[in-house]
Parts: sequence; structure tokens; C-alpha cells
Amino acid sequence: MLALPVLAAAIPNQDEARNALYRSFAEKVKTDPAAAYQVGKEFVTKYPTPDDQYLQYVKKYVATYEERQPLIQCGQALKENKAEAFTICKPVLAKTPDDLSILASLANTGLSLTGDDRKTHSADSVGYARKAIELVTAGKTFEAGKPLPNKELLLASLNYIVGALSLETDPAGAAKALVSAAKSESDYKKVPQVYSLLAEAYRRAEYDKLSQELGAKCSTAEQQETPDCKALTAKVNDVTDRMIDALARAVAYASTSTDANAKTASVGWKQSLATLYKFRKGSEDGMEAYIAGVTAKPLQ
Repeated sequence: MLALPVLAAAIPNQDEARNALYRSFAEKVKTDPAAAYQVGKEFVTKYPTPDDQYLQYVKKYVATYEERQPLIQCGQALKENKAEAFTICKPVLAKTPDDLSILASLANTGLSLTGDDRKTHSADSVGYARKAIELVTAGKTFEAGKPLPNKELLLASLNYIVGALSLETDPAGAAKALVSAAKSESDYKKVPQVYSLLAEAYRRAEYDKLSQELGAKCSTAEQQETPDCKALTAKVNDVTDRMIDALARAVAYASTSTDANAKTASVGWKQSLATLYKFRKGSEDGMEAYIAGVTAKPLQ
């Protein structure tokens, strides 16, 4: 675990008990760092003198192991106990808040959670994803001096996480993040869920409020002719068109996707699309052609 030299496995001119304990420590350094740490602590406690090179090495090993333990535990939690990783990794981020690897890993972990665990950690996940986006945009990499293998893909994935996990709490922010993912030069521009979530973000952030306002203020023919109602109608039509565009892309990309979940969900997406398309166009005529050609056009 630690890149420290292992000294000779025998201590000259010392009592056999100390010698034996050091031999045990030196052997475990190579095969079992955790066990070596325990033996090292015992060695330091039992034999504080003489303060020779062997004691100094064991002390350094023990200190380095303890310093790295939070990072090791964080890594293990990210693999084995994802919900707990948010608690276990906090001390690491407190010490190194710009650790891009941990930030991105926690953000991805939040997206992978389900149910109450996802709700509990979604705000932190979004915060970590936004911080990672900020760092990557500023030129941060996983390893100093080594470029990111695919910066566009990383940014798109982080923006997708922000969009997916902030849909309920900040739909406007979610929409902005999902647009960034959709416009990236990465595989995310063809992920159906990017667009289904984008349509939902538009609905929550704009459509619901505007349509309710339109219904309340512009219900009569006379009201609909007023400048305010015409402006409000234009806003509703604009967001409706963006929802239509997003849902059509979701359906189009789902048709060629290998994701079975996307194919199943696309049935509902198409139904929602048909409702909105008919509202704007008066009928569903031309909708299939619209879906077929939508991915060749810029995102609305």
C-alpha cells in the first residue's frame, strides 16, 4: 500500500522479541497493510527505544497509514456501501475539496442510488457534480500533468447528473444542465433520457405555471385579443415547442437505442408528444415525419 522501503527483516544487536516483532511487521507490509499497521503500532508502543532507523521506519509507516485511511475507506465505500460513502468521504473532501476523482465518483454514486437513499443524497450529489464541472471547465484533471481522456464526455455525464437529480428542486437549473448534455460532442447527445428529462424540466420550470396563468387570465375570446394575453400565449407556445422537440428526440433516439428501459418508456413519451403536437398543430398529421427528422435539426 505504501511506497516506503522495507528495511532488513532483522534488527542486529537487539533482543529477540523486538527482532521477531519487526520481522512480523516487515512480512505483513508486503502482503497485508492493515495487519502491518496493527503490528507497527504494537512495535512503536512496546519498543520506543532505541530510536533507530527501524523504529523511524515503523513510525513513518504507521503515520502514513493513518493519514491515508480516510481516503482508503472512502474508496471502499464508493464500491461497497454507496449510501454511506457520502458520510465516509466527507472528511476527505474537507481536507482536499478539489479532489476531482472523489467529487465525480460521489456525483455518479448519487445518480445510482434509488428510493429514499437517492432523495437523501441528491442535493449533495448535485453539489458535487456542479463543483466537478467548475473544476473541469477551469482545467482540472484527475492527475496533475495528464489530460482528461474525454473531457466532453465527463462534462456531459456531470451535467446529466445535475439535470436528473435537481429536476424536482430546481427544474430551471435542471433544464440548463440537460441542454448542455444534449449539445455536447459525446454519446449523451443520443441518450433518450436526456431529452425526456429535458421535456419534464421545461414542464416544471415554465409550462405548468404559464398554462395555468393563461387559463386564468385569457379564457374569453375578448381577453385573448389583449396584448398581455397574446404575449402569454406566445410564451406557452414557445415552451410547448421546446417540449415537443425534446420528446420527439427522446422517441427518435429510443427507437435505435439498445436500452430496453428507454424503449419501454418511449411509449409514454410518444403519447405525451402526441398530446402536445396536437395542441400546437391541431392534429397528429406530420408527427411521424417530425420525429424522423428531428435529430438532424439543432435543439430548440
